[in-house]
Amino acid sequence: MEHPSGTASLSSSPVSSPPQTHATVITYRYNDQLAYVPVASHYDDAVQFAHKSFPDLADYDSASITFTLSVKVQGVKSSVMVGSLVWDQVSPSFVQYEILNVVVVPPRIPRLSVTKGSEDVPPPYFPEKSEDVAFLRSSPSHSRSRAASPTPSASSLLRKAAGWFERI
Repeated sequence: MEHPSGTASLSSSPVSSPPQTHATVITYRYNDQLAYVPVASHYDDAVQFAHKSFPDLADYDSASITFTLSVKVQGVKSSVMVGSLVWDQVSPSFVQYEILNVVVVPPRIPRLSVTKGSEDVPPPYFPEKSEDVAFLRSSPSHSRSRAASPTPSASSLLRKAAGWFERI
């Protein structure tokens, strides 16, 4: 068919793409297990669906759970985290039965700060029983007087050896 401008047209009817529909069901994957879940409208609901779908997640609080999607970027397969900040914007673009990986993020352990000089001070010791205190007071290792060591010190041995070499 010829276009009114004199050029040929590729088709006589406009090309229509299928109507874009939002997913109603997606798939969660956790430890090689799969579960269909409804698309949550909010991130907190998505985490609750994960808790309900996988009993192994019962011991983890909601803050430890997040999601990733597998994507290809410039031909390289990669994972993209879908967290609470973008859930409301990203979830409408999920396709029906799309797979989201459920990921447990280890909790952060706060760093302990050491104040200057505290590294030289041993922690306090508090005995649990009064007998322990009595034992410590009567223990010979805690007495103030110290018996002479039966073995000579290293410095006295060196002096003797030096004196022996002088005689030679």
